Amino acid sequence: MKVCPKCFTRFPDGERFCLHDSSVLVEEEDMARLGTLVGNYRLDRILGRGGMGTVYSGEHVYIKKPVAVKVLHPQFARYTEAVNRFLREARAASSINHPNIVDVTDFGLLGDGLVYFVMEYLDGKSLEDIIEREGAVELHRALNIANQMALALEAAHKMGVIHRDLKPDNVMLLARPGRRDLVRIAHEDHLSDAMVTEREESWDFVKLLDFGIAKVLIPDELTAETVQGAVFGTPEYMSPESARGEDVDHRADIYSLGIILFDMLTGRPPFEAQAANEVLQMQIHRPPPSPREFAPHREIT
Repeated sequence: MKVCPKCFTRFPDGERFCLHDSSVLVEEEDMARLGTLVGNYRLDRILGRGGMGTVYSGEHVYIKKPVAVKVLHPQFARYTEAVNRFLREARAASSINHPNIVDVTDFGLLGDGLVYFVMEYLDGKSLEDIIEREGAVELHRALNIANQMALALEAAHKMGVIHRDLKPDNVMLLARPGRRDLVRIAHEDHLSDAMVTEREESWDFVKLLDFGIAKVLIPDELTAETVQGAVFGTPEYMSPESARGEDVDHRADIYSLGIILFDMLTGRPPFEAQAANEVLQMQIHRPPPSPREFAPHREIT
C-alpha cells in the first residue's frame, strides 16, 4: 500500500498521487520513520520522495535547528554502488560551497545500513510547482532564475562536478524582500505610454538541489566508474548526448539549463510524449523547436 504523507489516506500500489491533495504517495516504511532519530536528528514530516531517497523535515535534538534529512531507500542500502552514489551526492553538494546550491551539513552511515545526509531546511517552492500552477514565467523573473542557476553551475563545474539531472523540480525558489525598482509602461489613457516605476514586492533566490546522479570528475575512494551506455537523468531535460547514454561533461548541464529556460518562457519543455523512450528519441533526432512555436503571444525573438 502507498500512503499520502499529508492526509494519511492509503492507496493501492499502482497509484502515484493522492486523489485528495495531489501529494506524491510514499511507502509505509517512509511513514514508519516519522518521530524516530537518525543520528542526532528527529524526523518530523515527509517533504518528498525521489528515486533514491526520501526527504524529511526534522530538527537537531540538541540545538533545535530545523533541517532536511535525506534517507536512502532501504532496498538500495545493500548495494555498494547505490550507497557510493548517495554519498557522492552529499559530498558533491558540500564541496561546492556556493550560495545558490543547497548546503549539506552532515551525513553518515548507521549500524543497520541506513544512509543519510542532512541539508539546510528550505522554506520555498520548486520551479516545477510554479510552472505547473501558474504556467509560463514572466521574462524578467525567468532570466533572474536562469542567471542564478548559471552561477551555481559555474561553481560546480570548477569543482569538477556535473549535476546531470537538472530539471525544474530540482530548482527551489525562496522569496526574498524586493530590492529593485521596476519600470513598466502604463496604458490607462490610450494617448501616451507613460512610464511607471514600482518597487518589486519580492524576488526569487535560487537553490539548486539533488546531486543524486552527479558525476564527480575528480577521482577518490567514493568515485565509481560510470557505466558506458547507461542513461542518467530526466528525459525532457536531457542533452542529446545524455539521451544516447554517452559520457558527458559540463556542457550537458548547460543544455539542460537552456531547456529549463525554454520551459519557463513557454510553460512546457521542447519535447513531450507518453513514453520516456519517445522523448529520448526526440532529444536525439529532432532539432529543438523555437519557443515562438509554443508561445507566439510572448513575442520571443
